[in-house]
Amino acid sequence: MRLYNLQEAYDMTEYGQKRYNDMKPDDHWIQGEDADRCTLCGECLDKCPQKSDISFLLKKAHNFLSKKI
Repeated sequence: MRLYNLQEAYDMTEYGQKRYNDMKPDDHWIQGEDADRCTLCGECLDKCPQKSDISFLLKKAHNFLSKKI
């Protein structure tokens, strides 16, 4: 979500896509998981202070950021 938010707020599309495609779960430089790993369990929905539909946003982020530049 952080990379997607940078793209949305600061138009850092190329940066976000590059970093997203470089992420690996065990990498100490760019650590993370693809946003499409969301299981739609809904556990995050009650914890979000903005009451955002996080499952939808993760899907949207993955669809946008996973595109090769």
